[in-house]
Amino acid sequence: MNQQDRRRVELRLRVVSGFQRELAARYRFARPYAAGARVLVLGCREGWGLAALLETAGEVVALDPLPQAVRRAARRFARPSIRFAVGGPMVEMLAPAAFDLVTAFSRLDRVNNWPAFLDSVVRVLRPGGRVLLAVANAGWWPGNRLAEAIPLADPLLALGEFHDLLADRLVIEGLYGQSSAGRVLLTYTAPALPPVPRGTLDLADRAAAVAGPPRPQSRYFIAVGRR
Repeated sequence: MNQQDRRRVELRLRVVSGFQRELAARYRFARPYAAGARVLVLGCREGWGLAALLETAGEVVALDPLPQAVRRAARRFARPSIRFAVGGPMVEMLAPAAFDLVTAFSRLDRVNNWPAFLDSVVRVLRPGGRVLLAVANAGWWPGNRLAEAIPLADPLLALGEFHDLLADRLVIEGLYGQSSAGRVLLTYTAPALPPVPRGTLDLADRAAAVAGPPRPQSRYFIAVGRR
């Protein structure tokens, strides 16, 4: 292996490690929403970060489309309060109004139809239930050297696109930006968006509604929506 290939491999390993920390931070963020709740986890992967969610959740059903990821996660978390299965991100097979909280922090690259996906998520939520959803910031990734080191497997959305997809179906309680700088995870919180009809705000106005334009260091947007 030449020096250039070695550097590329080292960078890839750092990116994967950073991604695991970012996922863990999202589940820590979700922890208070999960208190005593029946939770559906979409894209559980190998269980990175799930321990934080299990500290407060009443019951967890965790899905991932890859069987090997499900097997590894099930070995790590062998306890009665969580069940793993192969599936997602579409959840039409699940009973309606069955969950208090849905988290969708990974594997959303497999969503081919966003309106249909969000409709299926809303369908499984109980009235008043919440969904926590993470997408990559389209304004950050293009041309970034991290994107060159490891292919991005998350959907790229601008803040306005993200807002409008959710606002048609949910009450948006908050939009957040997340980034990783070295070993330090930074989470920028923003006040809840005021209810606005779809299409009445342009991107600049909508950005101002969440405490200024999207920070360039925000690699991901995280939304909290309520049914």
